[in-house]
Amino acid sequence: MDLILPTEGRSSALLHRTRPSVGKQWTDSGETHDDRALENRPTEDVRRVPIPPHLVAALREHLATFGTADDGRLFFSEKGAVFPSTTY
Repeated sequence: MDLILPTEGRSSALLHRTRPSVGKQWTDSGETHDDRALENRPTEDVRRVPIPPHLVAALREHLATFGTADDGRLFFSEKGAVFPSTTY
């Protein structure tokens, strides 16, 4: 996902893929999360999702406070790992 957070005007998130948490026994890679194309879309397709102003403010505050993980993820554990689904 790419976030477009201009100081003025509309903001959006560009979704390129999905990473569902299905468990190691159900993925081809043996990882907990599986990289997949967006559902019912071609692999190269991108989905633009508008972000309302109040969420943009919350995302800016989160970025200023926590930054991003080494691989660019917005939300990550204290050690930089992907959150397990039980955390949500």
